[in-house]
Amino acid sequence: MLTSFKVKRLSGIIGALLFLLTVVMPSRSFAWEEGGFVCREESGAVDETWNFLKHFSYEQYYWAVPEVFTSSDSYYVDNMDTAFFSGHGGNFSITTLRNCCDPVNFASGAVSLGDVDLEFLTIDACSVAPSPIERADWASGWWGVFHRLHQLLSFRTTGWYDGRVEDQYAINLLSGQKYIDAWFNAANSVRSGVYPGYCAVIWAYPQSGHPGTSNDTYFSQVSDPPSNLNILAITYQY
Repeated sequence: MLTSFKVKRLSGIIGALLFLLTVVMPSRSFAWEEGGFVCREESGAVDETWNFLKHFSYEQYYWAVPEVFTSSDSYYVDNMDTAFFSGHGGNFSITTLRNCCDPVNFASGAVSLGDVDLEFLTIDACSVAPSPIERADWASGWWGVFHRLHQLLSFRTTGWYDGRVEDQYAINLLSGQKYIDAWFNAANSVRSGVYPGYCAVIWAYPQSGHPGTSNDTYFSQVSDPPSNLNILAITYQY
């Protein structure tokens, strides 16, 4: 099952902006540049990233270090249109070395994505994107990350992966499904009980004349959302 939830930044915007949901924005051409980033010393992460990336004529395929998300992001993650990471995670965080070391804390203020090019970041890791079920402040880790980023796709619970979800995710994107649907449908395609975990997607809600990014596909996206968002939304499985 799916549900969606939105939250305003505390500084707020005037309520009238919530009614500007039907404004048409110019559509982008499809994303041209894809990159894959792999948690070091994790063979499973290699398989999962490759099963996604092999479907594209990708530009980057690197071992992950914190700097590809932080101080050097403009050359790596933020220089792509679609970026994919596989490894280990927790609420608002990932590790780039095994399940222990070289972390990236998305809530720290050190990660700002979309400033250069990135529209879509998929983090194939456990519990990175908590929903309102897990914590009431589910949006708190993402305000500083979304600087024209369209969507962040991940898991809200523990995830188990064997390459099939990642493979089907790419196939779904290339068939024209929305990013949100492609990610959820990929997980559901191999679902057995709680395997492979429940997904969540953080996205830019309609605001300031922008229509929001929930309908973006690989081949067609709206223009970039505002650099400093006032409303974030989450759609999640349960």
